[in-house]
Amino acid sequence: MSIKVEDSAFDVDSVLDKLGYDYQQKSKVKESEVLLLPDNIEASESYFDDKSISIKKEIEKKLRLEVLTKQGAKSHYQAQRAADIVLPLLVFFGYQAFDIGKGIIASWIYDKYIQLRYRNLVPNARFKFIIIDDKKKTRKELSFEGPADTASKILKDFKT
Repeated sequence: MSIKVEDSAFDVDSVLDKLGYDYQQKSKVKESEVLLLPDNIEASESYFDDKSISIKKEIEKKLRLEVLTKQGAKSHYQAQRAADIVLPLLVFFGYQAFDIGKGIIASWIYDKYIQLRYRNLVPNARFKFIIIDDKKKTRKELSFEGPADTASKILKDFKT
């Protein structure tokens, strides 16, 4: 198991346009270090997995995070009853933000894994991150799907 790394064509401006952000809102969003995106940016309302709330709170302790939502529409948090640990799409502005975030996320995944393991469940983890580094002119997509116990270690040890 390893993290899959690919070049990304992800464009923040086009996502913000689809979500209805104006110029002033876009400027504020771009001051963040991390963006948390809804499950489907094409939907008429923003939907998030309920685990998005707890990972958001953990990341916000160390990094400036902005939750993107469809402007003028409601946001919904859906409970996932599955024994899987699914993270929302996170966009990191720069490798430094990612390096800080990956440690937070690895610990969070491990905590969720332990909670589920004590209930005799064997969880899988799934995540996708985008790293945008304007200085290096790179955009990378990192993704993982596999056993949660290895996800935490692999993410923590991952070198950018």
